Amino acid sequence: MELTGRVARVDLADKQDNEELTYLLLALGATVASLEDVEAGVACDLYFFDSADKAQHVPDARLVQVTELPILSGWKDTERGYPSLSSNPFMWGSLVYVCNELLGGCAVSSKAHLRSGGPGRPLILVAEDHPTNQALIKWQLDRLGFDCELAGNGSEALHQFNENIHCMLITDCYMPVMDGYTLAQKIRAKIDSHSGFPILAMTASVLVEEQKRCAAAGINACLLKPLNLDTLREAVNKWMPRATASDDSGSAEVDNDWQSLLALLDTNPELKGLISGFIETSEVDIAYMERLPLNGQPLIEQLHRLRGALRLFNLHELAAQSANLEQALGDTGQVVERADLLEYLQRVQAVLARMKLLV
Repeated sequence: MELTGRVARVDLADKQDNEELTYLLLALGATVASLEDVEAGVACDLYFFDSADKAQHVPDARLVQVTELPILSGWKDTERGYPSLSSNPFMWGSLVYVCNELLGGCAVSSKAHLRSGGPGRPLILVAEDHPTNQALIKWQLDRLGFDCELAGNGSEALHQFNENIHCMLITDCYMPVMDGYTLAQKIRAKIDSHSGFPILAMTASVLVEEQKRCAAAGINACLLKPLNLDTLREAVNKWMPRATASDDSGSAEVDNDWQSLLALLDTNPELKGLISGFIETSEVDIAYMERLPLNGQPLIEQLHRLRGALRLFNLHELAAQSANLEQALGDTGQVVERADLLEYLQRVQAVLARMKLLV
């Protein structure tokens, strides 16, 4: 997270709380001003205080009152026009969310968000706080051919969300810092009401009240936890905008091969032990083929070698493309461009990259 260039003043009577909050703000990249700095006229963007009578001590700063009372989400709005942040305990996600709200989204994540899958696939944003459930839905979405970006709570998801990148949001209903209902409401407020952006919720309850609460928050459908693959597939297929479907026939072929591979591994799990060797050998072969001339027998032999390995893992469409290249290279009447070869090898490499996730 970054607050680089921002100045904060921490004014808490409790010495331990004062030091802890100072360290958190420094970790966010903020400059923490001393009392002498403020008296000398240093302008502050944020002012953290504990007693209400201090609210006017730092003019023009965004105010955050710190309370020793525990707050389930780590913070809450108050009637005084500024948020209250709990020090019992300080929660990193809550501090980041409060700073983002007050500074208009300036405290943004500088780290790479956790993503799964291969290049060129539709990207779904998932808000889920439990690591086990994160791992499950990550695996399920990969099986269905989607890339996945994970957020640990609603606040993180809200600041990761980009309508131009994400094709769907799947959120848990109950999370710390910000729950799924609030997340859905805030995202609906950010996007065009006619965009049709789909939001699915995961819940452990099937009560009618839960369904109504989801609908009121702008959630399209509720999925009962724990999710099974068929339920998730049906929901995603129902609500996914058609615009996210790829028109690239090559990508479609790769996805068809991927589903065939997964089906093969389901019925023959012992083949998983061969994946690492297949990836290592294929990557070496591909690097070698990229350097070979187009008009020689060695390239045809290497493609033939690769084709046999692809068929072993049910990657039949990639194998058929290899066969077509072999035939064209052996036919003096056909012209094969190097770009055609490289494009094919890139498709194979995309599958290899996804297969590494299975090892």
